[in-house]
Amino acid sequence: MCIRDRYMKDKMYLNPCAYVRESCRKVLSQSSHVKINASAVTELAKSLKEVKAVTSFTSWAESHFPPASVPLETFLRYVFVLDTLNFCFWPNPPFEYTNLAGNLYATLKADPIFFNLENLAKASSADLKSAVFKEDFCLLEERARMVREVFGVILESYKGSCISFLAKANRSAPHLVKLVLDSFPCFRDQAIYKGCQVFLYKRAQILVSDLHLAYRDIVKAVGKTAEYEILDFGDSIKELTMFADYRVPQILRAKDVLIYSKELADLVDAKKDIPHSSEHEVEIRAGTIVAVEELKEALAKLGVSALSLEVDVYLWEDGEKIKDKVQPAHHTLSIFY
Repeated sequence: MCIRDRYMKDKMYLNPCAYVRESCRKVLSQSSHVKINASAVTELAKSLKEVKAVTSFTSWAESHFPPASVPLETFLRYVFVLDTLNFCFWPNPPFEYTNLAGNLYATLKADPIFFNLENLAKASSADLKSAVFKEDFCLLEERARMVREVFGVILESYKGSCISFLAKANRSAPHLVKLVLDSFPCFRDQAIYKGCQVFLYKRAQILVSDLHLAYRDIVKAVGKTAEYEILDFGDSIKELTMFADYRVPQILRAKDVLIYSKELADLVDAKKDIPHSSEHEVEIRAGTIVAVEELKEALAKLGVSALSLEVDVYLWEDGEKIKDKVQPAHHTLSIFY
């Protein structure tokens, strides 16, 4: 029985994060090219505990901007644009996520009209090139289409209010993930693996994570207020998995947590394109999600409590520091990561 069928039977289909965990575990149980090294997971957990590292990462405010410094609606529009565009930078080095976040904030300050809902709902590739990417960029036309899709829905169905969109999730992290998936086709990050659906949902989950991490900074800056309680997801934030991209599997492979078959290792090391939804690509991403879950569980056994998203952010930052000193990341042309 496929994962989706079982969830429909058990009536658990309202939690897309559960879809991600279970479908990825099923992939790993059949994987030919990616395995998890349990002893390396244990050793990595011990090393992270010793340096008290896993929850020590750059705050959202430091890596983006102080979220309480702009109106809530403006902040939300920034995050929605950010995570609509947060994919596939490798064809345009040295551009990285930090460039995307920084360029968007620079535009927010210099040309706030860019973030008017009507402008976002008709954004062109030329608009994105000028405001965000500063050059001809990979999948630029598709990126513009996706921005139009997202803000067209918000404009038409939520009276131009990201706050109204967010309110519909009732401060539930998995419900917000599902709302994003139901509303915006460009966030539906799925694949077919050996005949069954695999759910990955990188950008939908990272959007919710961005809101959560920014809310932490808002509370530090202004305390808990009624205006911002819409961002307080409570314990439901624990439902999020990590966000399967190309940097975290790179660092997990470098730490011997992910073991690739020779066939896959040769493809990755030669920087050959690995097609989206191929067995190679699905196994890398599913293996990364399961490995982070196992790392989180290993940390818990050592007395370290961490969210999957915290493990992800720490590993991603660590990976950014050493990305040019270890085996390369895999290359997949995709709108999903």
